[in-house]
Amino acid sequence: MDDLKNIEFISYCIEIYKGHKNIDGAQAYTLLKNTGAIEYINANFEALHTFGDDYLVWNIDEFLKNHSVGNYSNLINDNINAELSVAEP
Repeated sequence: MDDLKNIEFISYCIEIYKGHKNIDGAQAYTLLKNTGAIEYINANFEALHTFGDDYLVWNIDEFLKNHSVGNYSNLINDNINAELSVAEP
């Protein structure tokens, strides 16, 4: 049952993150997966699931800024561009 809660919460985080960043779900998932943010969310479920949407987005952004190599803005754009290029025939 705990695994299901974590999966649902991770899905929820992807949904709110995509909405706040105006990207689609596949782009948000790829970004969070490639940077280790999904593992971070899963590992910190107990604390994170008690917070509101704005804090969750801020917390994910802070994770990306602190745990990613390179410029944070470029990181988002690079992951979105990579996802788009994979999707094109």
